[in-house]
Amino acid sequence: RALNNLKCIGDNTFEIWVMEKTGVVLYNADASEIGLNVFTNPRYDQFPKMRLACEKIASEPSGNTSFPYYETGSDKIVNRKVYWQTLTQQGNEWKFIWSKASR
Repeated sequence: RALNNLKCIGDNTFEIWVMEKTGVVLYNADASEIGLNVFTNPRYDQFPKMRLACEKIASEPSGNTSFPYYETGSDKIVNRKVYWQTLTQQGNEWKFIWSKASR
């Protein structure tokens, strides 16, 4: 549970998730998303802006963006502000993504 929330920028609490460059979710606080591909899984069809943001995340080593998606543990859709950093190891690229619902 320690990875689910992280204070990384001032007093802001962020959630963390990890995605392969291919779009496969390796870690998420919502375990039902682990193993899904954000680019191809129908679960994400109603969130085209999320897919565009994930394409940006996959193609750039670090940065920030935002997109509408569910608030964690809810069916409420909120705007999510995300920051990411890439870890490259033995030809693999993992995107560590810090996410927060922006109000």
